[in-house]
Amino acid sequence: MAKKEKTAGPIAQQLQRDLQRYRGLKQHDESLSEFRDALFDLQKWQAQRMRKTHQTLLEDEKYRIATEFFLDDIYGGIDLTDIANEAERVINKALKILPEKVMVTATYALELNALSAELDERLADYLFYEMGETDITMEAYTEAFRRSAALELRQRQVELAKQLAVGLDKYVRSRLVYSTFKLVKKPAHRAGIGNLYGFMGKGFDAMRPMGSASDVIHRIVDKEYELIEQVFSGHPSPYGFEEVILA
Repeated sequence: MAKKEKTAGPIAQQLQRDLQRYRGLKQHDESLSEFRDALFDLQKWQAQRMRKTHQTLLEDEKYRIATEFFLDDIYGGIDLTDIANEAERVINKALKILPEKVMVTATYALELNALSAELDERLADYLFYEMGETDITMEAYTEAFRRSAALELRQRQVELAKQLAVGLDKYVRSRLVYSTFKLVKKPAHRAGIGNLYGFMGKGFDAMRPMGSASDVIHRIVDKEYELIEQVFSGHPSPYGFEEVILA
């Protein structure tokens, strides 16, 4: 039996739950400037680590745009504050305007954003406050990564990134969904969900020229699963390099 799509009610509830999770994060407390700075340094370091890990894909013209979107916009800890703000205000309008399948994919984006931010905060707390590190080294980062969150949560993070990317790739190749999405551009902006529309549209634009982005998605996802397993199994050099240099 085919799996049913989420209906508007569950979609709205899921979006609300993840927006509440996002709102409860320490990084939104402006009085915690020291923690916020440490967190942002960590996120920049992680983004550079991912680019180094997937450098071969970034250097391949065929895969570069889709890889950059996956690393920077899906899995790189980007700030979705504006999207979260507008979605919170006009969830019901968004559900009426945007195709349901696009909104289902959007739930993955917001859940991923909330979970990634939570995991980053846990990692920053452990690395800078529990361990007392002032600089991010590969050895210290690996230990904090392993100790700050359960393996299952890290695997869930990668799975959400995969679901989001696969959803974008799938629906950009659906004539009905993609054409409907393009038709509602102006209504979406008038309704106040321009940032959400823009994020999903950027994903469609990254995936569409490839015909199918399945290969690049699975290469990135499979590698990240492998790295997580190596970190949690105590591999002496799980990432295959000993330092990350910020650009």
